[in-house]
Formats: sequence, C-alpha cells, structure tokens
Amino acid sequence: MSARGPRRAVTDPEVLSAASWSADALLSEVRADVAEHVGNPAATLVLDDTQVQKKGDQVG
Repeated sequence: MSARGPRRAVTDPEVLSAASWSADALLSEVRADVAEHVGNPAATLVLDDTQVQKKGDQVG
C-alpha cells in the first residue's frame, strides 16, 4: 500500500481508451502485414467469428 492508498491494476480497455491511436492507420498496418505474409495485396481476407453451437453433451 502506498501513501496515497491501495493501488489497483489498470485494465486493457482503460489503456486502449487512454491511448491516442488511429483506426485508419491501424487498418493500413494490418492490411500491409497480411498482404506481405499471406498473399496478393489486392486480395480480400474474410474473418468469420460465427460458430455452430453444438447440441447435446456427446463428444465426437
């Protein structure tokens, strides 16, 4: 405990919201990195975060 009271951890959202950044600049960096490592700069990469929910409790 410090003289000013207990310290608390800073969360990721707090760090991100306090930081100064540009979404367009980040998109440009990610696009360039993907194009360099995956393939053609004119290609489109589609990320799908949907998932099929399994019914029941059987494995396999």
